[in-house]
Amino acid sequence: IQLGDGFQWVARLWRRDGEALGVLRLPRNPEEAAPYVIHPGLLDSCFQLMGGALSTKTLEASAYIPVSIERLRVFKRPTGTLLNHVQLRPQDSRRDSYTADLLVFDESGSVVVEITGLRIRQAQRSALLAFAQRRLRDTLYSFQWIEMSAPPLAAVSRDQAWLVFADE
Repeated sequence: IQLGDGFQWVARLWRRDGEALGVLRLPRNPEEAAPYVIHPGLLDSCFQLMGGALSTKTLEASAYIPVSIERLRVFKRPTGTLLNHVQLRPQDSRRDSYTADLLVFDESGSVVVEITGLRIRQAQRSALLAFAQRRLRDTLYSFQWIEMSAPPLAAVSRDQAWLVFADE
């Protein structure tokens, strides 16, 4: 898979088994990150750095993919050069998965993003190859927007919970 420059944030990596520290840099085109609170490439690079905390023996034996996150907190918009610290949790009885906690710091040392409980799981190479060989249009969901009229005012109660989506 070729994701391009927008997904190449890792500039440097220090590692030891169970822990990794990486320097992350913004994409070459800073306007590319503007529409996002957290650029998808930044998240992907944080996930990649979790691989740095695994032993090389583990990485050579299998491929791993992210499957869940317990909590993601954003304290402020990431800008400039960033540091990502990854700390693996002690492994449980499942030998096919690993969990880690990640902190992303800005140049002043402030935490900008906290990812708690990132879990990766071993992926069978045959399944990954089969997925890669399928056509992209066969693997994505599609959206279908259906226009509906607003409910009458009498049907709207102030006692109800509301979730409002806004573009800006």
